[in-house]
Amino acid sequence: MPDPVAATLPPEVLDLLSLGGRVRLSLTENGEARVLDVTVAPLPEGLFVLVPAGSTALAALEADPRAVLTAEESGGSSPWRLVTRGRGIPGRRVVSEPLRVQLTYWLPEGAPSRQVAEIVAVRFVPEHLEYVRGAERFYGAIPNSRMPEPLAAWWALSVDGQWFWITSMVVVNFFAGIFLEENTTARFVLVGAAMLPAFVMLCGLVLWNHGAVAQRWREGLEPEATAWGVRRGWLGGRELRQGGLRVMAFGMAMLPVLAFVHARLVPLALLSSGFVLLGPFYAVRQFFRHADGDRPPAPAVAPTAAPPAVAAPPAVAAPPDDPDRGST
Repeated sequence: MPDPVAATLPPEVLDLLSLGGRVRLSLTENGEARVLDVTVAPLPEGLFVLVPAGSTALAALEADPRAVLTAEESGGSSPWRLVTRGRGIPGRRVVSEPLRVQLTYWLPEGAPSRQVAEIVAVRFVPEHLEYVRGAERFYGAIPNSRMPEPLAAWWALSVDGQWFWITSMVVVNFFAGIFLEENTTARFVLVGAAMLPAFVMLCGLVLWNHGAVAQRWREGLEPEATAWGVRRGWLGGRELRQGGLRVMAFGMAMLPVLAFVHARLVPLALLSSGFVLLGPFYAVRQFFRHADGDRPPAPAVAPTAAPPAVAAPPAVAAPPDDPDRGST
């Protein structure tokens, strides 16, 4: 299982962020730049941006995780300014995070408990830092896990961990080509024609599942280890769900073309891709997990009252010695 990214910043930068100052988050929403004032939690484990659950920033990061964090302090004897470019990964609410004790310290003071319970922790993964404080200046990359090119990110998430299905697809289509055609060239043509839509459908199904699992992880209904596809910060959860549906639709649209080549290639492509098996499996799993998530929690059982203590019987005093009684 891939490890989560290490979102580290130099200690002096974390110290400056802990002193206060104006912090702004710049992101892209529907093709337009948007700047928001945010609260940050500079922890040694990483930099977290605290955003309300209904904020448009979360929706924008779901579609495009790239963001820019700007912080500055113009007053005082030592003004400073820093700009870090990277990507924001929306996570769970603060009360559900493993670092909730440290994150709660940085929540806005005086906010009602209802609003505090709706704050979402967004992990910010910096990739480039520009830091200016008096004569001290720094411009350069941060040694974190860098985001690959978009095409490479789509490819890596769609095939990572799916080599069993890909190998099965090649084997099934290879033997099917042997039985369907006697000519060697025609066999390779049939195998390639059946594998192309099968592979596309498999990739689309895997991408969609990454997005669906990430959404349930943020709702607290999925273990954190299963949401590694989004915790890398390469692609947003909504971006993965929509992209997976488009890729699956493209693969399904290629099936009528196979019917003109050979009628048996359509069921062969569906079977070898695992779409017939994985599709219903994912659907049933999501249905039961949603049913479990909508199920109300079991009522808390009041502790049984301890039975009243039984008073010990009064001690019976020993009778006084009878001087007339002789010893036996």
